[in-house]
Amino acid sequence: MQNSVKGYKPRLNLLNLPFHKKYRSPFDIVASMLEVMKDQEMGRFSLMKHTTINTVQVKSYLESLVQMGFVRTEKRYSQILYRTTEKGIEFLRQYHVLQGMLLDTNIRNSPNPLLRTYTNRPTGNNITLRGW
Repeated sequence: MQNSVKGYKPRLNLLNLPFHKKYRSPFDIVASMLEVMKDQEMGRFSLMKHTTINTVQVKSYLESLVQMGFVRTEKRYSQILYRTTEKGIEFLRQYHVLQGMLLDTNIRNSPNPLLRTYTNRPTGNNITLRGW
């Protein structure tokens, strides 16, 4: 539905920004892959479904992640399974800290006063980043 007011430009809703990105950076893709593999071993196909990237990208990212030590491999029957290592989990922690800092900065600098009051709640600025 379009607004009929001439010259009206809708403002960007910063709260939705991290959750509904059309394009993801390589860091976002790596973080989503590590997040999915931290609790269970996964094959390439399952990883492709959960992270919504194609097989060529999955193969390329997994090769890099294994080489950096963020992911370990295990061969079970005829399938290669992948799982996040402690080094990968530490990367996720740092990634979430940086995402939280960026989100907090964007909200504080927002021209929308409702977003600024969101961060000034009595409970503090604890924004949960799990699941990004």
